[in-house]
Amino acid sequence: MDEKTREEALQKADGMSSHIAYPNEMLDNKKLTEFYDGLEMKADKLMESVLNLTLYGTEYLFSKLREPVNKTDWVTHGRPAIVNAFYSSIENSI
Repeated sequence: MDEKTREEALQKADGMSSHIAYPNEMLDNKKLTEFYDGLEMKADKLMESVLNLTLYGTEYLFSKLREPVNKTDWVTHGRPAIVNAFYSSIENSI
């Protein structure tokens, strides 16, 4: 590896972010309550609840369209039920 490529590789490695375990916000009841405020789920109306959840998630994603990317957003990267190891070249993260 030539010196220029080595420097660029080191720079990229230094800029890499990691998403290991779960974000601290997952244990913060106040943040979870604030995030899910407005989401209506009913135990006796499964289909309506699924549609509400889908709409809620879609509205959240649309609200982020014109905002700068937050690589540490706990909502986007806070999926504790997913166990996987991968590299995201778009976000330069593991």
